[in-house]
Amino acid sequence: MQQCESNYCGKEFLAASEKTAIKFGKALRLPKNAINTMVKGMRSKKQRATLKKQCIEGYCNPGCKNSLFQNGKTMPSAVYNTYKGNPKGRALFKSIINSSRKSIFGNKTSVLKNSFYKKLPAKNVTRAKKQGALSGCTIKIMT
Repeated sequence: MQQCESNYCGKEFLAASEKTAIKFGKALRLPKNAINTMVKGMRSKKQRATLKKQCIEGYCNPGCKNSLFQNGKTMPSAVYNTYKGNPKGRALFKSIINSSRKSIFGNKTSVLKNSFYKKLPAKNVTRAKKQGALSGCTIKIMT
């Protein structure tokens, strides 16, 4: 677990997040200074801590405990508790999360294979494992 947090989330994920931000900015045809500002913001201590926490939940979480991808018929209550906004926003958040889970799971009770989402490309799963990831509780691997 510690190795996943330091190797994958400490290096690989943060670098991939920056690359994704740059691609996103270019796709939106943002000016270079806006893209640089976005990347600079991602390098702040607060943002790095947030990204690392999200990485740990998605890539260092065997069995995808307390996540959208956790096995079972119902959504874990811990997922709902991640929302910190107002009550109206919470209701919207719950409906979006529930519909996302329904589209991912369909009528199944498990969408995981060896703690990775079944529909992730095999080459991405292999690469993530080599880089230190323990799980893939996500619909796209960031590497």
